[in-house]
Amino acid sequence: DNEDIIDEKSFFLYNHEDLSWQKCFLKIFDEKLNQFNLKYKLDGKQYDIAIITALNEELEIAKEAISTNWNIFKRTNDSNIYYTTQLKNDEGKQINIIATHSPVMGMANAACVSTKLLLNFKPKMIVMLGICAGREKPIELGHIIVADKVYDYQAGKIEDKKDEKGKIIETIFKPSFDEHPLDKDTLGIITSVKKEYTTQISEDWKKYNPHDPKTYNVPNVHIGPMGSGSAVIAKDEIFNELSEHSRKIIALEMEAYSVFVAASIIDRNVKPLVIKGVQDLAGAKKDDEYRIYSIYTSARFFYYLCINFFIEISNEDN
Repeated sequence: DNEDIIDEKSFFLYNHEDLSWQKCFLKIFDEKLNQFNLKYKLDGKQYDIAIITALNEELEIAKEAISTNWNIFKRTNDSNIYYTTQLKNDEGKQINIIATHSPVMGMANAACVSTKLLLNFKPKMIVMLGICAGREKPIELGHIIVADKVYDYQAGKIEDKKDEKGKIIETIFKPSFDEHPLDKDTLGIITSVKKEYTTQISEDWKKYNPHDPKTYNVPNVHIGPMGSGSAVIAKDEIFNELSEHSRKIIALEMEAYSVFVAASIIDRNVKPLVIKGVQDLAGAKKDDEYRIYSIYTSARFFYYLCINFFIEISNEDN
């Protein structure tokens, strides 16, 4: 109608004595925002936490460990399928969570999916769940690893060492690790409660999978450096070799470093966190005996962190 035309013109013919342009601006802004959300299928929610896993299997089990009520969310021109849920604590406070998985394992895929999560949904925290290889003694199968720092253990320089005549006598690797640490607040929380939920998680597993006759190790929580690489490791001496350059390394996997890097580049206010269960000890002997258990217990530990800490922290920040 004529009033709309006048309002629209008044927006373009700005007059500091006539504030009717503000009404028109808000109207146009809302219309454009709704058009954008419809086009790209953004639901307008503020997501407190984004979850990423390396594989669909890890995501499906993690979802069951975290919540019983997930909704499917698909964006136009996006190969990922997203799942959303809300978690509430005993006080009725809640957080919104969005979750998805990489198409395949590896840092390149995890970096791309992490970037999409960070740019499109702007979470306060991005969390990677799943499985890893642990360093034997004191770590055992089924234990939970929280990375207090991550790095690409294959980054560095390969160099030939030559004798006086220029003959190559050996090829050596000189590492150049780019470490990304877990933020101090989150580290402090996890350090204070790392022994608190292990027994309960074991009981939860029995309810989740009551027909499994196997007795599993209690999922003790370890905090330490985690190395990311581009290949599955089946080498008995790998931790001894890596400890020459990183003495305290306790876990290996293929994605964590890229999640931390994505967060540090895109938004330094976002807190990255990696929690993974130990499926194997990185040696030549590998099997899937602890696979499902390790995925479940690591995700369940994250659940208890949410219920007891992350929900409250997120609501304080709002």
